[in-house]
Amino acid sequence: MVDMWRFSILFLIFLSVLTLSFSELIYITLEATGLDEESLKQRMGITALKKFIKENLDIKSAQKDIVMKYFVAFKPLGYIKDVEISELKKKDGYIWGKGTVTISYGETYTGIRELLYDLGNPKVFVRTKVEVKLINLTQPATNLERKMKLGVDEMLSSMVISKLREDGFTITDDPRKSDITVDLYSEVDLSYYKFKGIFSEINEGFSVTILTKAKLLDTQSLNVIFAVQETSAPGDVGSNPLFTTSYLLPDLVDKIYNSIYPKMMNYIFSEYRREKFMKFIGVSEEELRKILDELRGKLPALVDIKERKYGQENGEKFVEYEIIYFGSMTKLLDILSEKYETSIDNGEISIKPIIYTIILKKCSAKKIKVVLDFLKNSRIDYEIKKFYKDTLTVSIKGIEDFFNLCLDISNSLKLNLLEFSDRKAVLEF
Repeated sequence: MVDMWRFSILFLIFLSVLTLSFSELIYITLEATGLDEESLKQRMGITALKKFIKENLDIKSAQKDIVMKYFVAFKPLGYIKDVEISELKKKDGYIWGKGTVTISYGETYTGIRELLYDLGNPKVFVRTKVEVKLINLTQPATNLERKMKLGVDEMLSSMVISKLREDGFTITDDPRKSDITVDLYSEVDLSYYKFKGIFSEINEGFSVTILTKAKLLDTQSLNVIFAVQETSAPGDVGSNPLFTTSYLLPDLVDKIYNSIYPKMMNYIFSEYRREKFMKFIGVSEEELRKILDELRGKLPALVDIKERKYGQENGEKFVEYEIIYFGSMTKLLDILSEKYETSIDNGEISIKPIIYTIILKKCSAKKIKVVLDFLKNSRIDYEIKKFYKDTLTVSIKGIEDFFNLCLDISNSLKLNLLEFSDRKAVLEF
């Protein structure tokens, strides 16, 4: 609990006071009341933290209450190091006190996994590119160049991915599913030398210098969030340049990562703390209640849902909501896309039920009634689209597993499943 408090304060400070030195202590003096000394201290601590955070949030005043609501509802507000009471008076049924609250924030990032979960587990795609330059070589060394490229690429990507995972980020191999892309570029200079050994023999080896650049990109827009580069000091001349690289690279990666990490966290929070609009089209009231309850249950970062407007569009009813959501779009859309088609236009998410089609062949009036009774009893939202000759076409929506539904119909009503695709099935009596 204390660790989470420590991180929450540090993280919020990223928004506006990144220049402050770490491990500072903040002292806030205030008055409060409580039922006993313990509750008095708790109230003092929470009040002081709220005051501190509000004063340091560099966001619109209208958003401050939303931010506070999020942290009060879902995570403690920070790390209270100490509450010292200087004055205490007992009154009728309660006590009054005056004291100083000490708030501490340090450079240890703890509690990040919980906060990243609340932010929707933003996914990161890591892309690497390595170039090797051979200097002072008169003969080509293709094998050495290839070996260095592969080795450095593997070391660079594994080091950065390991750090991201340790800090709670989800890594994806598919850039289309990522929220942030980390672009890494390393240029390795191998300078060839000949030199005399201890016994005047001629030895040869390489000095290694590494330049590494990193860019943070918003995967959707490809906008550059932050860029940084670091260069290693030349390594000692040795006969195995890959070995030399293996001890130069970790320090370089540490510097790069320590630069991009706070920028990444700051971006995730500032980018995702926006109002969004969801427009449900053709969704029944019962389904709407279910999906909103599901979103509230699965997304701790969904702070508020307000109905904005409702009406009719192209013959279908719609309801539009304004949501305050601190998580990633990936997480939100993953939940919605289990049952619905989603599209995004100018920040508005349009949500429509996925329409599945079942075609039933060799139907009689009696058999049609059996099928429709089965759908009703299974609480399936269906609509008869067409009945021609002995073939019935039914559309259904609001289901999670179309394949299992078709199997259930086939087994229960003794039908043959002739064809199946993601959204269409053909069955025959």
